[in-house]
Amino acid sequence: MNIRKISYAIGAFLLILGLCSLINSRYKLIHRKQYKRCKTVLNEQYELDTQDLAVLERPRGMVIRDGNGNNILVDFNDGGVSRILLQNREWERPIMNLLNKLVKPGDTIVTLGGHIGFHVVQMSKLTGKNGHVYCFEPNPYTLRFLKSNIILNDCDNVKVFDRAAYSQATTLRFAAKRYEGANTGGSYVIEGQDDVTSEAQEIQVKSVKLDDVLNDVQAINLLQMDIEGSEPEAVKGAVNLIARSPNLTVVQEWSVAMMSKHMDVRDYLEFWKSRGYQVAEIQVDGPKLLQDHELLADNALTDVVITKDLEALKKLYH
Repeated sequence: MNIRKISYAIGAFLLILGLCSLINSRYKLIHRKQYKRCKTVLNEQYELDTQDLAVLERPRGMVIRDGNGNNILVDFNDGGVSRILLQNREWERPIMNLLNKLVKPGDTIVTLGGHIGFHVVQMSKLTGKNGHVYCFEPNPYTLRFLKSNIILNDCDNVKVFDRAAYSQATTLRFAAKRYEGANTGGSYVIEGQDDVTSEAQEIQVKSVKLDDVLNDVQAINLLQMDIEGSEPEAVKGAVNLIARSPNLTVVQEWSVAMMSKHMDVRDYLEFWKSRGYQVAEIQVDGPKLLQDHELLADNALTDVVITKDLEALKKLYH
């Protein structure tokens, strides 16, 4: 009888060890010091021009290990990126595939719309200790997840700005999507008389010009943007930075419907073409050059890479 009990105990112990190993392989354990630093960030109170502090409620989430091996604190309220990361441990595979091939140690990167930091953390790792990542995220709710993920992954080469990159330094109306089930990555600058959807909360955020805040940065290698149609506004505020970056590659979401609220998309396309850039769709097996009529179609919605050397990019895939 005692032998049987001992066997059961050993079996139960081994089962627990196996489960712990499985859990740790997917949900990497956090160092105590990292936890304390994250807890401080998650409890921070950010200055807002609105008195409605619902956006600052304590977030609910958990840390997973993503497909790149990074620790990512995902947001249970987020029905977009976080939900997909929980299911698949990856997000926007074609973009991540490109970034993993494109970003080199020592690169200087500007990323607009950092969200919870999935791409930011990986770019930080790729560019290494001699590289720099300048990240802009105006949503005070997702900003706390972003800062936490930077801490969890020891991203010492990342500098975060709690501002929107725009064509001028001002105060903007901003729809912060943060209610349960909403796609928090779909938060956006409110233009004109646009209504705010029920899943978003209107707040005010500060904006900056990249040419102003990054005037000491000699050149950048990558400009990565996913800011729900405000990309042309950000570029208007970064003309000088772009001009002094001869090896620049741009990765952005291309939505004619959203960008046209800020600028005639034909003018935006001409801005890049007149400077020798080509625009290609980001696909899993490599970039595909897009024609003007494809880029200007009312229903055009894709992710693109804007580059002066498309052939060199294609070679990265072979």
